[in-house]
Amino acid sequence: MYQTIGFIGTGNMGSAIAKAAAKSGQAETILLANRTPAKAAALAAELPGGTLSTNEEIARTAKLIFLGVKPQMMQLVLDPLEPILRKREDRFILVTMAAGLTCDRIQDMVDLDCPVIRIMPNTPVSIGAGMVQYACSENVADSDLQAFLGAFAWAGRFSSIPEFRMDAGSAVSACGPAFADIFLEAMADAAWSVHDHFKGKAAYLNIMKNMSVDCDCCAVAADPKIGDIGILASLDPVALDQACLDLVYASDDPGKADLIERIESLHGVHTVEAAADLGIGTREYELITLD
Repeated sequence: MYQTIGFIGTGNMGSAIAKAAAKSGQAETILLANRTPAKAAALAAELPGGTLSTNEEIARTAKLIFLGVKPQMMQLVLDPLEPILRKREDRFILVTMAAGLTCDRIQDMVDLDCPVIRIMPNTPVSIGAGMVQYACSENVADSDLQAFLGAFAWAGRFSSIPEFRMDAGSAVSACGPAFADIFLEAMADAAWSVHDHFKGKAAYLNIMKNMSVDCDCCAVAADPKIGDIGILASLDPVALDQACLDLVYASDDPGKADLIERIESLHGVHTVEAAADLGIGTREYELITLD
């Protein structure tokens, strides 16, 4: 557990990580410094334990020091901190999220053989839905890593990858959600084509039976996770799908947790949102039960 965590740089990503640290609740003090102090002060006012600080104070006192600095500015930021860090007798860890700078390069810049954790987060960490790749210098102990992962567990998922794959991994985690949403929107586009072709002369059925986390088109689908709910019908396919989603969330069956996790982890509701935006139908509906 790190009692004091420091953030040098509170831009979009630095702020997102700081918010995740506050949500995890393991740090007593979160020190925040930025070249525009007002920005760090505003963030400090939002976070439990948040305190406006300076680069120098963070270098002197924080056990975990986040370097939220652009690669081309890193050397300028680290140069005045090197003598402060060198005087420290306690253990501290530098955490960098600068693209293109390896753990070895950060050690060279600060001229110290200190532990370094390199991460590539994405902004969803601020709402607990991030995907963070990380790699460590050889002198990061397992206890250091576990404390780091615990301090930021709220941020989302963490994945250890070889450092030489960090650039590719960051591209996937940063841009991957956008490409996934394009695919989900493409399904809505296809639905619009079918709906438009029939010009209102189609009715839609959803059979909520033997529901698995996998599509029924899978060759080997997972076993059903939730009890049967029923058969729904509508002339509005968007209202129909929205009703099915709502019924899953409202179910008393504990197995719904598996379906909800799959829906939310893959942003499944976005197809319904996109279909509504296309005008295929509406997400508002009245549910009428027939015996």
